Amino acid sequence: MDTTSFLLGMLTIIGVILTALIVAGVLAIVRIRMYIRNLQSDIINENTFRNNMFDRIEQRILDIERDSSRRDQEITSYVDSRIDKALMEKKKSN
Repeated sequence: MDTTSFLLGMLTIIGVILTALIVAGVLAIVRIRMYIRNLQSDIINENTFRNNMFDRIEQRILDIERDSSRRDQEITSYVDSRIDKALMEKKKSN
């Protein structure tokens, strides 16, 4: 009976330890899954932010190109009008 009680006590202790290890493992897995979900959410947020920044930069580049083209056209038009005026004055003076 002594041996049987001892073995049952040892098996109970081993069972409690295994149960505690299983619970600790499950809790660790749950924490890791939550951490992974948070990382995924952070990655999605960073990608969205980066895409928005790229879109804003691209739009700004297009605006600058449009303004530059418009200014080139204005300068060309102004220079052409000055040349035409100078030619007209030269013709009048001849």
